[in-house]
Amino acid sequence: MNRPRTVYILGAGASAAVGLPIQNKLIEKIFTLSLDDLPASDDFVVDESLAMYYEYFEVSRRYLADFLVQYFANNNISTYYNQIKNDIPHTEQYKLFCYGGEFDSIWSNIYTSLKDIVIPLEDVFTTLDKVKLNNDSYGIFTNTNIENVSISLKNCIIFVLSFFVEKSENNSALYSRIAKYLTKVRYKTPDVTPFSIISLNWDTLIDSSIYRACSEHNAIHPNKQIFPDYCFYNYDLSNNLPSTLIKPFGFLNIKIMKLHGSINWLECPNCGRIYTDFKNLISLKSMVKKQNLNDEICSSCNTLNRSSFTQSIIVTPTFLKTFNSHYLKNIWHNAYLDLCKATEIVFLGYSLPDADFELKYILKKAIQKDCKITVVLHESDNPEYYSEYLNGKLSDEDSQFKSSILSKLSLPENRFRNFFTNNLIEFNYNGIDDYFKE
Repeated sequence: MNRPRTVYILGAGASAAVGLPIQNKLIEKIFTLSLDDLPASDDFVVDESLAMYYEYFEVSRRYLADFLVQYFANNNISTYYNQIKNDIPHTEQYKLFCYGGEFDSIWSNIYTSLKDIVIPLEDVFTTLDKVKLNNDSYGIFTNTNIENVSISLKNCIIFVLSFFVEKSENNSALYSRIAKYLTKVRYKTPDVTPFSIISLNWDTLIDSSIYRACSEHNAIHPNKQIFPDYCFYNYDLSNNLPSTLIKPFGFLNIKIMKLHGSINWLECPNCGRIYTDFKNLISLKSMVKKQNLNDEICSSCNTLNRSSFTQSIIVTPTFLKTFNSHYLKNIWHNAYLDLCKATEIVFLGYSLPDADFELKYILKKAIQKDCKITVVLHESDNPEYYSEYLNGKLSDEDSQFKSSILSKLSLPENRFRNFFTNNLIEFNYNGIDDYFKE
């Protein structure tokens, strides 16, 4: 008889449950976050204050705003901006993007307009990736300009998520409870792997929570230690045991497969090594390009006199996803193998969005017909929420019309039922907190 094997799949809703912005709110947060929002450096557990990186964030969002104003903003703000830009001599337009100068107030006005633009993040990234893929230009933006915009957008995401992660980790009782529960389950089933985690998020809430829970466990049970396992050959900067050594050394592992990268990962483009850190949000370092910051230079390449700046690993929400890193491919392969063996898949805050072609492909390919599907979502995702609203607006004679409206709404339940046609599906609309209640 097959032993129960559960795969937890964490979507954006899992992070939103403790205050992180979901993807369709990221652009708004990018253009509303200010230096005054940052706590004092003593409040942060990262090795350096976020305030240190604010200048690089500000420059990045100006380059991002420059692009969005041209192609996604309304005519009023684009006209306002272009008039200002055209009045500046071409040789001095670089000053427009310098932080702490005469144009700071202008950018504040532009940010106020941009924060309300309604555009899916994947649409922005798809546009940028399409231009880069074709080695093309996009209006006034050359391929080089587009590459700079793409990097700037990633920098903005890294900074904003780092801010909210630090803000959430100080009071995230939910993730602490989840991590302690999973660590206890792993301790009680040492001879098998009872569960694994697939995260589609860039943040480190689950990673750092499990790391702390494992550390607390190991202090009490030194003879049966547990370590978080990223499922690839990582070079850990927090003195944690690398994934490849956990099981060979006789320790237990908790598998965390992050399919879209992470803000605590850095990759060397020269040798391909991926550096990880369970304690610090090291992707912030990739925002800075200075020769005197040795922390962002690959230590292996540096010893070989092939200094190479490390880069963040953020797989963007796009309809043109590419996975060039063999480490990422290995993570996806491990995820596929675990899905093949799963007796239950628990989706936590994941709505099965259209842009996730790759995940839907391996889900359809891997999951067995007898695998139970559990979907944990927010109460606002419940079709009954909309049904009750329509009942208040429509008469009993309009029941067929109401059913038609509900069937056409792009609700997660509709997508899951249409996708998992052969599996038993249960929906829980009480949220993640309720699902992991004691």
